[in-house]
Amino acid sequence: MPDAPILPKSYEAMYVEAYECARRGDFEGAIAMLERILKRLSSLSPETLARAETAAELAFMVGRQLADLYSGTGRYDEAAALLPGLARFLPGREAELTRVVARVRLEEGDFEAALGIATELTGQYPHEAVNWNALGDIQFSRGDFDEAEKSYKRSLAEEPTGFFAPDAWRRLFRLYSEQGLVERADEAWDRMAALDSEAAAEFAGDLYSFLLEAGALSRLRQRLSASGPTPAAELYRGLLEEREGDRAQARRRWQRLISEDPTELAHGQVEWGEAAIRVGELDAAIAVLSMIRVDAPVVDRRLLLLAIAQALVGKIELLAETLGMATRELTRSLPRRALFGRREWKLFTSLVADRRAREAAKPYFAVVEVAQP
Repeated sequence: MPDAPILPKSYEAMYVEAYECARRGDFEGAIAMLERILKRLSSLSPETLARAETAAELAFMVGRQLADLYSGTGRYDEAAALLPGLARFLPGREAELTRVVARVRLEEGDFEAALGIATELTGQYPHEAVNWNALGDIQFSRGDFDEAEKSYKRSLAEEPTGFFAPDAWRRLFRLYSEQGLVERADEAWDRMAALDSEAAAEFAGDLYSFLLEAGALSRLRQRLSASGPTPAAELYRGLLEEREGDRAQARRRWQRLISEDPTELAHGQVEWGEAAIRVGELDAAIAVLSMIRVDAPVVDRRLLLLAIAQALVGKIELLAETLGMATRELTRSLPRRALFGRREWKLFTSLVADRRAREAAKPYFAVVEVAQP
């Protein structure tokens, strides 16, 4: 949920309570509170809603957030049933709501239903770029890479430089990364960065991680040399140094990084947390990785690192709980997944040697290789 907005006084306390429930992980409490608000607003007549624009906007917002919580807690049918009816509050938003229903079905793993809804939407509104992005996400998650590429490129044809264009290029970056297509991924990243430098700074770790995993070390060095001392760049400079055998220099670099106040960073708290893990500052890592907002980017990566830190301090029961939360977030990632894969298992086992922790973690990974001694 986003930060609590300023609301009519009769709803403000209820909304704040719902927000606080969600922030501390009490999703059922948040759902109950949002249901109460929406029930009250739904009792207003259409005439009253037409006169009270703020109430209509509030009802729509609360309904969207309630549907998001339903979906996030596995109540997909309730989310899909709720969404279309929200159009009574803000007529003209039907296409948006239909797109969200498709997203709910994708999160559920019902690819056919999601595909049918999104395909019909692109037929009804063929010149809206956002609909092609939504269709591409479903095709990408199904493994239909060629079709996903066509959809994202159709989105860009409809809107080459507009609001949704950076999203389309970032999706193409993810699509090419998934296939190991280094040159195409690199180009897509540059196109995205040219349109949205803020997104490029926020998600720089995605690029560095891909290039390192793909073994494209010369490209990675070029990217890092062009970057300042951002948390993402410093983390991956250290990982590159470690890979080349200079563990001491990597450790010094990470120590310098975590000497910065993570609360003052515009981006990079996740990379700060990973650097803290790698130099053994586990309590600091847990504190930072736990405080990052629940609606922040790269939630699944943050939670994976938090689970690693918990494993390293022997909190096995918390590790399983955290990985459970992380895999729920994976259903909202691109591509949609139900479990972590080989790359994440390699990271986990490279940092966690304890066999009990590895056994506790295995159910949350789709690919589990033979554990290293």
